[in-house]
Amino acid sequence: MRPSKLTPILSALLLTLFLAGIGSAQSRQNSPPAQPGTINYVEGQASIGRQELSSSSVGSAKLQAGQSLTTQAGKVEVLLVPGTFLRVDDNSSVKMVNPGLADTEVEVDKGRAMVEGTDIN
Repeated sequence: MRPSKLTPILSALLLTLFLAGIGSAQSRQNSPPAQPGTINYVEGQASIGRQELSSSSVGSAKLQAGQSLTTQAGKVEVLLVPGTFLRVDDNSSVKMVNPGLADTEVEVDKGRAMVEGTDIN
């Protein structure tokens, strides 16, 4: 059987895809785990203090102890502990009292918020 002219191209393409997959898996392994207070979702107008939040804030912005998160016409989801999220509704304000893993405490100052737990063992 005679090799096709496409064989080297296909081999190079498969090698590139394989190496890209390895790099992607390694970057996921090297990224730090999410911390309590990490912003997990943003929709509409929201802020931590004077810092406006947007979809690009997801994963990088964090609600620290003593800070308040405020929504106007917007909603925000905050990681409390692994598998547990605080969902803050429109026109609401919450304050992170303690972001500790063992004794997380959030205070709802205004509006509505809901806690959702998944994968709780």
